[in-house]
Amino acid sequence: MIYIYDVLLNFNDIDKIYEFYEWNMDDAVDHIKRIPLIKVDSKTMDDFVFGKVVVSKDFLELIYHKTEIFNKRKIVREDYISLFTDGRIVMAIEFNKDGESLYKSRLLLDEENEIANLSFKMDYLNIDYNVIERYIDNSYLTRNEKKIKNYLINEINSTYENKNYDKLKYLYVECFGKKSEDTKTMYHSLIDSMDITLNENHFKIYDLLKLSYKKI
Repeated sequence: MIYIYDVLLNFNDIDKIYEFYEWNMDDAVDHIKRIPLIKVDSKTMDDFVFGKVVVSKDFLELIYHKTEIFNKRKIVREDYISLFTDGRIVMAIEFNKDGESLYKSRLLLDEENEIANLSFKMDYLNIDYNVIERYIDNSYLTRNEKKIKNYLINEINSTYENKNYDKLKYLYVECFGKKSEDTKTMYHSLIDSMDITLNENHFKIYDLLKLSYKKI
């Protein structure tokens, strides 16, 4: 088995894919001492990256306790973690004892390129697995933009449900630059405006809302 040494991983929920430039300072980044590298075909890699899968018991036994993580002053062996690559991209995935993929992590760009190049001389491994669910993100939003969008949606929903119509009018004017007296139209217009992407007005009202809570 091929092992990779001394890499950083930032595990997130299985339905999220965060590139290295989206990692946050407060993320719980793991310093990996050793981790196995498995080469798979592009179809398998696509399923692993964009879906939740269940792998066979045989594969779990293959990677069991093969990953070691630096944990303060000691080294901890993790049960079922491995790197996967098809020669183009590299991703780490953690499975539970039943073979379900739980968390995944991309790598830093230089580490990913080095590992992808190394894999060219490796043989492919056929893994017995099933796809439980696929995650397709059509929003084209970054991690931070998704955080802002969720925050704004929660704020707008709360404002509307609590019948704080003065605040709703204020948000509507800041977002669209015009007034309206139809609360239902204002509410749906604000929510629908974030359907695909965010613009500078969304970022402005986000900053205004955050600032207003700091003053309370």
